[in-house]
Amino acid sequence: MVITERNRQNLFTRLDEQLGPEKAETMMELLPHQCWGDVARTGDLQALERSVNDRITAESALLRAEMSELRSELKSDISELRTEFHTSFGAFRDELHRDQRTLQRQIILALVVALVSMVISATTL
Repeated sequence: MVITERNRQNLFTRLDEQLGPEKAETMMELLPHQCWGDVARTGDLQALERSVNDRITAESALLRAEMSELRSELKSDISELRTEFHTSFGAFRDELHRDQRTLQRQIILALVVALVSMVISATTL
């Protein structure tokens, strides 16, 4: 049933007659001004709550799955970086040892040449 403004006015008149104008106005203020079909019932709110909870649960599951996937990708990337670091560091260490051996040989050669030069100088005196 649709409540019209005329129905509301008739109700107000009857309440005014029975309860007086102040109480009639109070009662009318407690009644909604729109159709009762627009008012949510407890069952409607419970259904909405279930729906929202279901959506939150589904979105949480998706978020957890995405986070798990990202965690796996991150672990894989870190593992690749470790491997690359160890490989690069090993190559750097090998190159450093090669350069060190070359430098040691050059120093030994220079010392031998200096020693030979000193011996030749001493024998000619």
